[in-house]
Amino acid sequence: AYADPPGFSCPGVPAVPIISIFFNMFLFAQ
Repeated sequence: AYADPPGFSCPGVPAVPIISIFFNMFLFAQ
């Protein structure tokens, strides 16, 4: 599932929220 928060519809940086999600998953996996 991929959804940007309101106001984050920048077509140039679609990977920022994905990186944030993966970073959170990595921290929780520790």
